Order: sequence, then C-alpha cells, then structure tokens
Amino acid sequence: DPDLFRKGVRLFREIQPDTPIVVLMEDLDELVTEHSESRITNVLDGVDKVDSIVFLATTNYPDVLEARLINRPSRFDRVFKVGLLSGKDRRLYIEHLMGDEINGELVDPAKWTEDTKGLSIAHIKELFISVTMLDVPYDEALSRLKGMRDEIDGRDGDGQAGFVSPDES
Repeated sequence: DPDLFRKGVRLFREIQPDTPIVVLMEDLDELVTEHSESRITNVLDGVDKVDSIVFLATTNYPDVLEARLINRPSRFDRVFKVGLLSGKDRRLYIEHLMGDEINGELVDPAKWTEDTKGLSIAHIKELFISVTMLDVPYDEALSRLKGMRDEIDGRDGDGQAGFVSPDES
C-alpha cells in the first residue's frame, strides 16, 4: 500500500533521518494493477521527500507496464533484462548446487546442462530439489518443469523477464 509505505518512511526518517533506504517492489506489474499507476508514481516521484531512497523493481511482464512508468528519469534510471543462463553458466550453477556432498549418480552435470537449456535458474533449482531431496525421478521432474516453462512462455512470449541486457544499457 503506497500510503502505508509513505507513513513508514516518515516514521523511519524521524528515527534515522540520514540512513539510506533500499525499497524492493516485487512484481511491479501487480502493484500497479492493485494500487493504480498514479499512486505508485507518486511514491516514485517523491510526493514526500525521498532523499537517500533507491527503488528496485521486478516484473516478469514488462510489456504490461506503461512507458511513462518505466522510462522516465528518476523513477527507474537503469533497466536490466535478466535472461536465461548460458550453457557454461548452467553448468556452474548445477555444480554449485551439487556441492561436495551430493551423490554424483543423482546429478550428471553434463546431462543436466544440456537438458536444462531454456529453463530459468528457479527451474534448475527446483529440478535439483525434486531429484535429490524429494526422490522424484529425473525425467519426470524435468518434464514437469518444462511444462511449467511452456505455460510461462505462452503468457510472455520468450520465457525471459526484464527489458534490456546490462550491456545494452
């Protein structure tokens, strides 16, 4: 609730007037739907004084956000697309998940790297948990997660979130 947020900032500023604040707006598209774009922009634009506040926002559906919300200086100065991992990065992430204690028979990093192409970090983590902790057969868990991915792709087109790559900004 934007009004509750403003009240909280005022109270915090009475106690800690100079402490920097980082605000994370998770699923910005949902916040705009629930609280109206004008109420969100009033917070971002500083109806109240918002010195030393950095706003970070996430969305899986940037296409539903109006340009005036996301493409105006001092609202969101940098916009990043968080895409899917490369094969090399998937392999590193899978090896990180394995650690030193996981039985190598459950996880074949080379196979998993190939099989997880097109899956998000969250999907890969869920695959790991399903197979190593919940004893779900690998092929069954992989099939279920690819089905989930396909549902997401049907909604947002490419299965990737965000706007532009960091190297494009």
